[in-house]
Amino acid sequence: MKRECFTNIDMIEDDSHKVKVGDGNKLAVKGVGNVSVRATKPDGSYEIYNIRNVWYVPDIKKNLISIGRSTEKGMEVTFKKGGKKNIFVYDGKLIAEGSRSNGSLYKLNLRLIYSNGETNVANGSLMEWHEKLGHVNFQTLRKMIHNNTVNDLVVNKLEEKDPFCEGCVLGKQHRNSFPKNEATRSKTPGELFHVDLCGKMSISSIGGANYFMLLKDDYFKYSYVYCLKEKSEVMKQFAPPIELMLIFPQRST
Repeated sequence: MKRECFTNIDMIEDDSHKVKVGDGNKLAVKGVGNVSVRATKPDGSYEIYNIRNVWYVPDIKKNLISIGRSTEKGMEVTFKKGGKKNIFVYDGKLIAEGSRSNGSLYKLNLRLIYSNGETNVANGSLMEWHEKLGHVNFQTLRKMIHNNTVNDLVVNKLEEKDPFCEGCVLGKQHRNSFPKNEATRSKTPGELFHVDLCGKMSISSIGGANYFMLLKDDYFKYSYVYCLKEKSEVMKQFAPPIELMLIFPQRST
């Protein structure tokens, strides 16, 4: 446990206090103080508790709670059938629950509240957390809250019904189809042309062209490409091929 976890602490300068761990070694207790924890309930709500006389042992990397000490303080500790879950109850009120991890240890649904504000609890409604987390699915959000997946994900009140999110509804809507209006189509060659001019290119062609013009007859659906050195050549290149290919005078486009 880090030093910052303690709301207050009395440091111990000597090695007069030690704790014996599983491998038989004795580790020095460097201080005794109080810590605040947040316990998340199955419905997503939470309670803040102050645990007193906690030993500060820097060499222990995990935060441990003594079952014996808990029962001495009036806590009822129950291990559920199958050994996969345990609960802490005080004066008939559920305080915390845990699930069995690797080995014989149980992981409790408790989160430390750091005294220096490093992980201050940020309250919010289900809708506010939904928006903060990028409009995450409400079912996924409820699982995150229930499983205590995210540190300091605290909901003031967990509604039974998912709130309405206008942004999600609009984002999932399908665009209406465009009206099926009959587009203008040519009925004879040369009546309608589609022209596209592209350039100026960063590199000139071998012949010195810097632009190209794409010409398409709407009736034949056939496309022609012309390379141009200057934009001013567009009309010069456009008119003669049309008159020649279609064998009738140029018409307006």
